[in-house]
Amino acid sequence: MGKQIPKGKTNEQAYVTYRLYVEPELHDLAVRNHLLEFLLTVDQGYILTALVGTWSPRYSRRMEAIDRWKIDNLDPVLADVEAKDILVARHRAHNALHRLPADFTDEQLARLNRSPSFKLLDVSSLSEAPSYGPSLTSLWTDAKAMGLPDEEAAERILDWAYHTPPAWWRDDERKKKKLPMIDKAVQARLRQRVAWRPTGELFIPWNSHVDGQRWEVRINDFPEEYMYSLLIDGTVVGDFHDWPEAWDRGSAKLERPATIAAAAVVDAATLVARYEAGECEAVWRDLMALGADVRKPAYAAAADSVVRETMRRVRRNFESIVERLKSIDYQIFGGAWEAPELREDPELIAACENEGLFLPLSLKAFVEQFGAISLLGSHPFSPPKESRRTH
Repeated sequence: MGKQIPKGKTNEQAYVTYRLYVEPELHDLAVRNHLLEFLLTVDQGYILTALVGTWSPRYSRRMEAIDRWKIDNLDPVLADVEAKDILVARHRAHNALHRLPADFTDEQLARLNRSPSFKLLDVSSLSEAPSYGPSLTSLWTDAKAMGLPDEEAAERILDWAYHTPPAWWRDDERKKKKLPMIDKAVQARLRQRVAWRPTGELFIPWNSHVDGQRWEVRINDFPEEYMYSLLIDGTVVGDFHDWPEAWDRGSAKLERPATIAAAAVVDAATLVARYEAGECEAVWRDLMALGADVRKPAYAAAADSVVRETMRRVRRNFESIVERLKSIDYQIFGGAWEAPELREDPELIAACENEGLFLPLSLKAFVEQFGAISLLGSHPFSPPKESRRTH
């Protein structure tokens, strides 16, 4: 019996097509800047409609890649139904955690429901949980949870709509170096016969034991990333697009309601290099996602290096601030901005850790780097208190 042709688009085809359509839109900076100006100046009553108009084009491209256009029944669906079902369950579980924020008024919601913004999407209102990416509600509430004002929260949504996936940069670098898109180490393992066990999880749906090693398959943020990553003993070996014919994955159907409490998987070997290459926020998100696992031997050394490098950069920033203050004759009280580390500090930290009480890694590194910081002082030309403007 001959090889069966998949009924639908492959993951690789969907990934390539997604980039083909999205990338030109990202390069049109004039449109982006116009959208930003519009978001920052639009009448408050229409801000929600404007936000949906900013979010929906990128979201609809994701929907097209993972499934199909809502109005185009001829558009092929993703042949990898198992992965698609898990992606949809994961997005719906995540989005269901976010309720409509109180700062969206009934008038704004009513105006939005009369607009055509949702006609091409899989949801008809903000109260529903979208299936193909982060909801507008989740992006907004995450931004507001950071303490951002409305204008900056709106700009973060625009940044999401216009971000360039790191996977594209990686692909371009491989092409320049004439390297295969999928690492040879991964290709070799994709040809091995492996029987997988479904885990029922939303991030790592399959695992197996091969030659005494723990193999795991992670589903990534497709179509921004390759669909799958292969992990061996907790370390990412590499990414790949489509499920290999030699692998038997059984069924990964979820037998219980999906939750979003899946453990994070972080490649400890790349944390420091990624941080030094500029992925600072992403690396810190990974460390935060590890929770208490960040102190396990597999991650401890890399996490410590990242934290120390962060505090070295904080020190450089403070030194620059102090030099600029001195250049305008600012006088720091006591003459020193930094209090030396007290001799007892390391002993106290060690004693706490022996009792199972751990400082956050960043705070521990801060104490070791600085001891304490104070920029309180005075300036000879500071205006009297009563003449200072309040902002």
